[in-house]
Amino acid sequence: MNFNSLRDAYREEVIRTRRAFHAAPELSGHEWNTAERIRAILTGAGIPWEPCGKELPGTLVTIDGIGAGKTILLRADIDALPIEEKNDVPYKSGTKGVMHACGHDCHISMLLTAVMIANSIRDEIPGTIKFIFQPAEEVALGALDMMADGVLDGVDGMFGMHVWSELPAGQVSLEAGGRMAA
Repeated sequence: MNFNSLRDAYREEVIRTRRAFHAAPELSGHEWNTAERIRAILTGAGIPWEPCGKELPGTLVTIDGIGAGKTILLRADIDALPIEEKNDVPYKSGTKGVMHACGHDCHISMLLTAVMIANSIRDEIPGTIKFIFQPAEEVALGALDMMADGVLDGVDGMFGMHVWSELPAGQVSLEAGGRMAA
């Protein structure tokens, strides 16, 4: 597997997807259209998904690789903030007073791309990868809702993606322990 080739194959798609989600933000607990769009993309790619959460629109994808192995979980948040967008770009928020000001539009598109890549190389992955699209992160309710529905059952490790403007593009920051968690 050549990750650079896989990355390059999805470059334009991840940008297009991010801009589409940026233009249609939804506040915490109200991400029903966002979840529907995520699910439509997954369905269109032939990737099974399931709702995850007892009351909120969370989405879970499970990619089973070959043979036994660990189960890891990758997470992206999908909600937006009650902030008026001042940017003048073609993909500007179309929802007055609401925008993806914290990068969740990026998180959605990055995780969708990770799902597509993992699905395309599933026969090279030992174990299982779970992917969750978490609603209501900004109000600290989405994770609780998904955990109450059992999303962490059998998970050996979890990673949450987050963009960080102070880290140069193309770099990844990994540190032991909890990070960026309240």
